[in-house]
Amino acid sequence: MLKIIGALLVFVSLFAISPRVSAQSEALKSALREVSASVNNESGDKALKKVINFLSLQIDDLTKSLNAIKSISAEQEAIRQDFLDFLNESAKYLDGLVVGSGSDIKALANEINNWRENAYNQRVNKITEFLMVLQTKSLLKTADTRLVKIGSDLARLRDLKILKDDKAQFLFNESNILLVAAGDLTNQAELQLSTTTIIMDERKPGVRDLVFKALTKIQQAYKRFIEISGIILPRP
Repeated sequence: MLKIIGALLVFVSLFAISPRVSAQSEALKSALREVSASVNNESGDKALKKVINFLSLQIDDLTKSLNAIKSISAEQEAIRQDFLDFLNESAKYLDGLVVGSGSDIKALANEINNWRENAYNQRVNKITEFLMVLQTKSLLKTADTRLVKIGSDLARLRDLKILKDDKAQFLFNESNILLVAAGDLTNQAELQLSTTTIIMDERKPGVRDLVFKALTKIQQAYKRFIEISGIILPRP
């Protein structure tokens, strides 16, 4: 579980520079530059096809991730369906593009770039944040279940007079505080997602910042779980 949380933290940190940062890829930007620098339509064709292929793969991955979500609220289901409709329309747009056969490659590249910057990137950014929040909620639910189990085990061991060290209880209390804080941060992130009209306030953390902080606290709680296990089940 710590590895999963760690991987998510890396992912969020890479994309959490600012809520205004679009979900872009260096490979995609490189391909677009290649189109602009092309001296003939043949090399431009290849570069532009790379762009379209990348975007198509991204749409496919996001669609699969959204469809894989289970047990969500009616409001979240409406948001997911809206995102799926957008991705479906985006896929149709890309499928309808004709590269080659005398087409103006640079004009087509500019059209795709304008569409990507003015329509596509912002929605993909929101989809990514939506998936981040739901993944964090799932991890938090698992951590809360683990906390309850540990609390039950500690109580049983105290009743049996087996556990006399107060450190385990101290770590348990710390874990509880961390997970409560993680839950609050996740709720704040979820609230931002459900807000249709958002006034940008640079003083307040964005969805990705909130998710990163929540994941960090969940990770810290799991480290305390491990410490508790070391106290309950000391190595010989």
